[in-house]
Amino acid sequence: MLALAATLDAAYLTWTSFTHGVVIGCNGAESTGCDDVLNSHWSRAAGLPVALGGLACYAAIFGLSLAAGSRAFNANRWLGTALAAAAILSAASGIWFTLLQVFALHAFCYYCLGIHLCGLTIAGLVVWSLLKRPQPQLAASRSHATLAAIPGVAAPRRSAGARPADGASLIVAGPLAAGLLALLIAAQILFAPPTYVASKPALAETIDMTAATETSPATDTSLSPNALSHTVNRVTDDAADDDDQLAEPVNDPIDADQSPASDDAALEEQAPVLSREVTFLNGRIKINMYDEAVLGSPEAKHVVLELMDYTCPHCRKAYAQIEDALDRYGDQVAVVIMPVPLELECNRTVTSTDPMHRGACKLAELALAVARTDPRKFADFHGYLFADVDEPPGTAQAVVRAFRLTDRRKLRRVSQDSAIESRIQKYINLYSTLAVQNRGRETPFGLPVQVVGDTVLSGDMTSEEMYSAWEESLGVKPE
Repeated sequence: MLALAATLDAAYLTWTSFTHGVVIGCNGAESTGCDDVLNSHWSRAAGLPVALGGLACYAAIFGLSLAAGSRAFNANRWLGTALAAAAILSAASGIWFTLLQVFALHAFCYYCLGIHLCGLTIAGLVVWSLLKRPQPQLAASRSHATLAAIPGVAAPRRSAGARPADGASLIVAGPLAAGLLALLIAAQILFAPPTYVASKPALAETIDMTAATETSPATDTSLSPNALSHTVNRVTDDAADDDDQLAEPVNDPIDADQSPASDDAALEEQAPVLSREVTFLNGRIKINMYDEAVLGSPEAKHVVLELMDYTCPHCRKAYAQIEDALDRYGDQVAVVIMPVPLELECNRTVTSTDPMHRGACKLAELALAVARTDPRKFADFHGYLFADVDEPPGTAQAVVRAFRLTDRRKLRRVSQDSAIESRIQKYINLYSTLAVQNRGRETPFGLPVQVVGDTVLSGDMTSEEMYSAWEESLGVKPE
């Protein structure tokens, strides 16, 4: 029964691995960490999921256990040795994978732990039975020999069936299991699969991000003059001082005051419209840098798109890498942030909302509103949302932070504009399109996603791997 349960569990994990499906109950939840374990490079050996090896091992244990105790099984010591080797291998590999989860991945997969628990229990039962079995067999053999040696006493006649063998050999089973485990570990280390995928999708249709804007840039398509570093819009010092004087204390929710800021609106109408169109994926993606939330200068020579979610643990880990990359390449590179909330409230491509992603839509809307209200403050607000690697701040905390960074009347007005929601839907559609293009690959496609020139990067990358991909695709060099 233990072998059957482990076989079914391993079969399910193998199926989800080959189909790139989501394991029920995991889906990136921090409470289980299933995705961290099942999507790590340790989950494969020589390109195959390790769950497939578990399936073969436990299926063999199940078949041998059904025959155990039969006359034919007892007559063949190699069947017992094979059962012992498979049981020891299941226990040893279970210990190995558990250590990986504790010390290397710092995350746990309950499906995997269930299999390992079955393996340890099976190994204990098999080894115990083998250690107990030889003693009565040896005693019976000695009794038989003693009776045969006594004059006038006929030895008991043996049955015509198969004779009992000496039993399974732990001396053979132990080293055999150790050798198979060593091969598994070597395959994991020497033939580790890539943890990220770099693809060059050919989109059938153009995705024009410039259509979802709050202000139409069509009236002035001239390229703006050189920008200052980490500045998205040009404002004079006097204008910045005026904005600071208009700011009010933070004590209301974002939609508490509906009073229009007519003076601010008048100043915006008089301000020149800046525009810079940038294309990606052979011109299939078009954006206007001055309509986007940008880390760096909108006039940077090279631009990278990042599709992410503020509640995504992988995106939170990647934030530090993006910051380091901007420091490495300076004003050469800017990163456009495109939130893709993994919450059903605004993302209909999500089948259900994992508890960890609750509030993702509000955080995305607020971040884009801050970028539109005062682009100079977006990097500060973006960093605040990623300050804690483990979890984002609550929505109320984020609103307070946004009010402190920007003019809250202007922020309130911008946040109520339907263009913010429209822009998020554009990002969701872009992500869905790229996901379809990458369906069926060995490495699962998921956030965060980077579009670097004509290349799409997805998965868990080290900083060096990301630098290499940027430099190869953009031709950029460290400063």
